[in-house]
Amino acid sequence: LRAHRGSVHVGGRELRLARRQVGVVFQHHGLIRNMTVFENVALPFLVHGLELDGALEEKVRLRLRLVGCGHLENEDVHRLSEGDKRCVALARALAGTP
Repeated sequence: LRAHRGSVHVGGRELRLARRQVGVVFQHHGLIRNMTVFENVALPFLVHGLELDGALEEKVRLRLRLVGCGHLENEDVHRLSEGDKRCVALARALAGTP
């Protein structure tokens, strides 16, 4: 829904300006089934133009470790439990700097 008047603020900033600092985890995890966990978490970085190099690989691994699913890095998403999929979705939401 679009607002017809007023504004929404997050962390003291108007929402349209704060969007890059907001991570989103959808009700349905939204992971890409034919990709690995690592590839799913790397995807937002790649979409924003970063190259897959050693520094980016470490950023992806850090996000996975932060949410406790670093051990899933090489797993195929379609083989994960729903709980593990949620964990990976959370790691992907942290791919920016929310």
